[in-house]
Amino acid sequence: MNDPIIEMRGVRKRFGSKLALNDLSFGAPRGQVTALLGPNGAGKTTSIQLALNLLRRDDGTLSLLGVDAQKLRPEHFQQIGYVSENQE
Repeated sequence: MNDPIIEMRGVRKRFGSKLALNDLSFGAPRGQVTALLGPNGAGKTTSIQLALNLLRRDDGTLSLLGVDAQKLRPEHFQQIGYVSENQE
C-alpha cells in the first residue's frame, strides 16, 4: 500500500474554551479521492487548515506528503491545491 498523502493521529485543536477537534485520526491514501463530510462545525475546515499549517495543532501528529505539516516547505506547497470557502 502507498504511504498516505495525509495522515492525522490523535489531533486536537482548541479555540479558547471550545474544543474543535478531539483525538482526530484518519489517513487518505495516495491515488484515491477522499472527501471530508459532516455538518457545519464538525471540524472539516479546521482539519484542512491544520494540514496546510495555516493553524497550529495543540496535540497529535499530522503529516502531508510524508512530511510533518509544521515543516512543509515551498516545494511541498507547489503540489497542493486549496480553495477556501470564504476565498481568503
